[in-house]
Amino acid sequence: MSSKPSSASQFVPVAVVIPAYNESGRIGKVLSALREVGDLSEIIVVDDGSIDDTYAEVLQAATLDPRLRCVRLPANGGKGGAMFAGARAAKAQILLFLDGDLLGLKPHHVRDLIQPVCTKTVDMTVGVFHGGKFFTDVAHWMTPWLSGQRCLSAEHFFQVNEHNARGYSVETAISLTARRHKWCRKYLALRGVWHPISENRRGFVHGLLVRSKMYADILRTLRAERVWQLLLSKSPLIRLTLMMALLLISISLVYNRSMAASRLHPEDLPALSLTNFQHILVIAPHPDDETLGAGGVIQTALANGSEVRVVIVTNGDGQALGPLAIRGKIWPHPVDYIFDGERRQAESTAALKELGLSPDAIAFLGYPDHQLSKLWLDDWKTQCPLRAKYTRDWRSPYPQTYDSQSMYCGRDLLFDLRNIIAAYKPDLVLLPHPNDENLDHMATSNFARMAIAQVIGTDLDYKPQVFGYLIHYGFYPRPRGLHTQKMMLPPIPLSGPGIQWEQVSLTPEQVQKKSSSIEAYTTQLLLLRSFLPSFARQNEIFVQLPMLDLHILGGNGTSTHESGQVKLPLFPQPEKESTRRVVVSSADLISMQVERDGGSLWLTAQTHGSLLNGLVYRLMVKYPDGQTQVVIWPGTAIRRGPNSYAFKMGSSHFNAPTVLGFAADVKEGATLDRSGWIFIILRNDSTP
Repeated sequence: MSSKPSSASQFVPVAVVIPAYNESGRIGKVLSALREVGDLSEIIVVDDGSIDDTYAEVLQAATLDPRLRCVRLPANGGKGGAMFAGARAAKAQILLFLDGDLLGLKPHHVRDLIQPVCTKTVDMTVGVFHGGKFFTDVAHWMTPWLSGQRCLSAEHFFQVNEHNARGYSVETAISLTARRHKWCRKYLALRGVWHPISENRRGFVHGLLVRSKMYADILRTLRAERVWQLLLSKSPLIRLTLMMALLLISISLVYNRSMAASRLHPEDLPALSLTNFQHILVIAPHPDDETLGAGGVIQTALANGSEVRVVIVTNGDGQALGPLAIRGKIWPHPVDYIFDGERRQAESTAALKELGLSPDAIAFLGYPDHQLSKLWLDDWKTQCPLRAKYTRDWRSPYPQTYDSQSMYCGRDLLFDLRNIIAAYKPDLVLLPHPNDENLDHMATSNFARMAIAQVIGTDLDYKPQVFGYLIHYGFYPRPRGLHTQKMMLPPIPLSGPGIQWEQVSLTPEQVQKKSSSIEAYTTQLLLLRSFLPSFARQNEIFVQLPMLDLHILGGNGTSTHESGQVKLPLFPQPEKESTRRVVVSSADLISMQVERDGGSLWLTAQTHGSLLNGLVYRLMVKYPDGQTQVVIWPGTAIRRGPNSYAFKMGSSHFNAPTVLGFAADVKEGATLDRSGWIFIILRNDSTP
């Protein structure tokens, strides 16, 4: 139900026009926000020849809002044509144009755009992204006149030459018309709003083609509108600035895409032999990660006669758009997310059965999806239990749960993993890479490695091999889609000096079986059709994750100096993985190090460039009791050189033997870079 109209626009009819082409799974978010705005008299979606479920989703949404209707065009004619079709269908004299793939849109954003036009304070408002995503923010900062979010009267809109506004050039045509006729314009910051870039939605090659067409349309309109005589001939610097902005954005996108490529060749990766392992444990954050990351290992190990077990930490029940995409539920309830979690659990069971693993070898822990990072960073004494955002439960609601009494608390998750590892004693553990960009994957890696380290710390004879697999990292793997003849290779930032990847080769039959098992994840294929099959290739790759074992009072490090110092090797971090970190090298974390100085520990983080005043550099320490200590430079942390900062821990901070987690990040409002966590097993001098 829509909210009550605000007084500013209470008697001024406003129509929203949303041009939409293949916006299934995204347009529902926009319509949900608009449903809460009572100032709107009409909501018109123009389906510009979509070939997905956009039309069906709009019809479903229309059952909840009588103001909503859909104008369906027979074929895709471009954004400009769709906007004009919607404007002609509207009865209101004030038009608000919005893109169909906006994320983060709130009702107050809509009211901010329409209020100045309704009160005739200005002729047109233009919404500019701010504080959403880095690249969309930068694009709008450089070229705000390309924004598709704008409000103006129908009288003004129809002054635009429709022929010049065809294709992707409609915003340019509107902006030039506004300048020519000297409309009063106002740019408004849409804080937290963004939309996916074309290369993410359509794939790299197709996305670049679409972007190239957009630039061509813009240049055509600039030429047709004789903008060179109108504006640029008076200021050649403006033309140069605009061209450079477009060029820089394109270069940035190409560079970030290129980081998913690899400098390595298959022969550079030594074989990870599975014949020496009898008990293998695969730990996955969500249903499907176990197959994507280790489906080939599971097959090979079982064929070798080894025992394999799988632990899945969440049921994947925190996908906000899951109920909408899977069953068309626009307003899902907690029970809908639980239903999705049960379905995903069944999909994993079926997929692993296809790989040869029996259901009794699978443990579902049932912790809340999209909240494992919070479980990790929370204080387990004072911030437990956590209530799940989507299922609204305090503990697992699923019948098939490893321990149904475990609460949603980091302490309980660590306890579950530690019990499983201590009882099973796997000699090989496969878990998410510490630098996986999905926060659930990072947190799962943290919990699992701390649990392993704690078991090692209390059992001197237990020395498992721990390897990480990578799922989410920029545009990895390349190319997307089913390419069973290709090899997996690590992305450039994660394969620098000091990082050794190993591979497990798969037979054609194993590749085919892995591909078939991926097809069991039907819910995820609806959302990630080109992504999941990308992992069915001729090999699987893993990086070794050593447990750092350090004696506090007795020298047991890599190198011992007369001063009593023990310094463990540098733990490298990905470097220059995006244009943002190339430009702001002071925010690019490149390594971590742990060293002992007598009875104290130094925890040090190093950046690529010199530390910069204005940025916040943090070090975080996770203690076994769940406390997370954060120190900051400038502040409690100490600057140890032009590009490193550190925290000195005295013996009062810990009792040996124990396990500490250690990480770093750099912030400026948002997080600019973060390291993976490393774990240290601390022993006293009485430990053999």
